[in-house]
Amino acid sequence: MEAAQDPAVRSALENYFVGNAVNLFGANVDATSLLSRERGLVLNPNKEFLFKGVELRSFDFSFVMNPRSESESNEIKAIINTFKRRMAAKSSAEGSGPRGLFIKAPDVFELQFKRGSSKHPFLYSMKTCALTKMTVDYMRTGNYITYEDSTPVQLAMALSFTELNPIYAEDYNNISPNEGVGF
Repeated sequence: MEAAQDPAVRSALENYFVGNAVNLFGANVDATSLLSRERGLVLNPNKEFLFKGVELRSFDFSFVMNPRSESESNEIKAIINTFKRRMAAKSSAEGSGPRGLFIKAPDVFELQFKRGSSKHPFLYSMKTCALTKMTVDYMRTGNYITYEDSTPVQLAMALSFTELNPIYAEDYNNISPNEGVGF
């Protein structure tokens, strides 16, 4: 705040903010260049590394699957189908509107690392997530190789989840040491 009282700093900041404001209307003015031309100054890049908000965390998981029987092949198909269906938006015919007028959000996921049937005692926790990307590599071996029923010999499924809410410091308040490292 003391620096803002300095007339030179105030003038430099005005030029910087004016340059940014002009760009809102489609001008191609680099605020930093304007400040440099006008005053022979540039903003200290180390001061620009300020808090600008939180980012939502993303988690990537990959699974390699090798079906050894028809029942395992059917199970893998069901797994892939379930994730594809759950990540898709849903059309709605609520009220008097036609189908598709409104869209319902895709399903959300409560992910958790497990050790046996219990929560893992060391690994991190995740908040509610959305499945944002899914890929299936049907030629995991690099070649198109299938069984007689056309089931690929090996598949790889990759899932990307993103948390719906950011992590706050207060989220760590009620975590005991035997619940893992937190978020």
